[in-house]
Amino acid sequence: MDVDKCQILVAGVGGQGVLFATKVILETARRQGAPVIGSETHGMSQRGGSVVSQVKVGPFANPLVGPGSADTLLALERTETYRTISFLRAGGACIVNGPGIDFLDRAVVDALAVRQVRVLHVDGDRIGREIAAPVAANLVCLGFAAASGALPFAMDAWTACIREITPDRFLAKNMEAFERGVQEAAVL
Repeated sequence: MDVDKCQILVAGVGGQGVLFATKVILETARRQGAPVIGSETHGMSQRGGSVVSQVKVGPFANPLVGPGSADTLLALERTETYRTISFLRAGGACIVNGPGIDFLDRAVVDALAVRQVRVLHVDGDRIGREIAAPVAANLVCLGFAAASGALPFAMDAWTACIREITPDRFLAKNMEAFERGVQEAAVL
């Protein structure tokens, strides 16, 4: 992925940590000296409604990612993939939180294949439960996306940022969750 210019969408529902994952992306970019802007859309997020964040790294003037422009879609909720998949560009990457991509309609999978969109999945929810931190599934997915090359910047930049912005009481679990996501990507 181009570190100097990329567009990222993070999609999920209220309570999944979309905004924290986005904060990590924004802060990691900023700490690497990259120009970065972002925007977020909240539906009924407190009641499990859609939450979508948009991040642009590089020389952009507008924070909104247009349809067919995103390099990466990080879908923390599988069903939110359908709402936001049209934002992916040909050749982009779609990272889905779930045990597989079987939930996607075959026609959608075929259309993405034609556009050479790389679709990967990681079961962040399962891993979050395994480490006794189900709310850290967002960091499992973020670690997976970073290690799979779907997000820019070196791994040490990600971990340094997480260490610095995570409240102390959540730090051990957040770091464990991120590392488990990295480990999942290593078996690709």
